Amino acid sequence: MSVAIHTPAAARTLVRVLGYPFPPFIDDNKTTGLTPDILKLLNEAQDKFIFKLSIANPKERYAQILSGKQDMILFETPLWGWQDKQDNVVFSKLLLKGGEVYITKRGSKSLPKELIDMKHLRIVGFEGYHYKFADYQSDKEWLSKNFDITFTHSHQEILETIKSGERDVGVVPVSYLKQHFQKFPEEISVFSVSPEFAQVYHLHALLRQNGPINVTEFDNLLRLIKNSQALQTLLEKDGILRQWAF
Repeated sequence: MSVAIHTPAAARTLVRVLGYPFPPFIDDNKTTGLTPDILKLLNEAQDKFIFKLSIANPKERYAQILSGKQDMILFETPLWGWQDKQDNVVFSKLLLKGGEVYITKRGSKSLPKELIDMKHLRIVGFEGYHYKFADYQSDKEWLSKNFDITFTHSHQEILETIKSGERDVGVVPVSYLKQHFQKFPEEISVFSVSPEFAQVYHLHALLRQNGPINVTEFDNLLRLIKNSQALQTLLEKDGILRQWAF
């Protein structure tokens, strides 16, 4: 019987991974999610790199990466504020496809169909997120000037704000909404969900240029776990197996 022997963590190259609340990748509790689960698999599958996760607010991620304090983000898209930073970061192959939907309280305001609808609705959003209806702007001052919008720091708060009638419409990831309705099926009848996406995104790993790991090395590491039962189980648990694209 052979026994796998791993290099001690101190002898492995440290890769600092930044995460921010974005279910199911980083849950609102900031401790669980697909990102820490995948990093655990990667740490167990090889002995060259050790991945360590730190959590930040969404709006802090640019400075953390550009300053070199963090080395990568596991699930990110170039459209979310990285367009003018392409000299500093590089993106992996496509990992996952996802999207967000509009939600309202059933029986209240109609679901928005066009941008003009959003101009006349009271919106609740997640601070630091980039929304398609706002042309991917995330600046609070700009958003508040152009929309009637308030901000939260959890998707649960978005649902509660809509449920209470305090706000008319919110935007939440489909994957989060699926998880929520699985836990609380009685709330399916509380909300109306848009049949079309408010935003569709294609998520890649973002790596800092000249960081401790390059994109080819990272893609090769993902191939080590690509067909593993452990990864399949994680994707099924989080309800995103069909969205996985790597």
